[in-house]
Amino acid sequence: MILRRLAGLIRHDNWFTIMLELIVVVVGLFLAFQLDRWYESQRN
Repeated sequence: MILRRLAGLIRHDNWFTIMLELIVVVVGLFLAFQLDRWYESQRN
């Protein structure tokens, strides 16, 4: 489903939406890694 939606956005050249979704994913991954690092430091 996500790939189909992304393919549709690329087909319609909706680059703003593509970049916005990419930024959301990158920020989410960054926050997840920071939370994991914080949790590991609290555990030790």
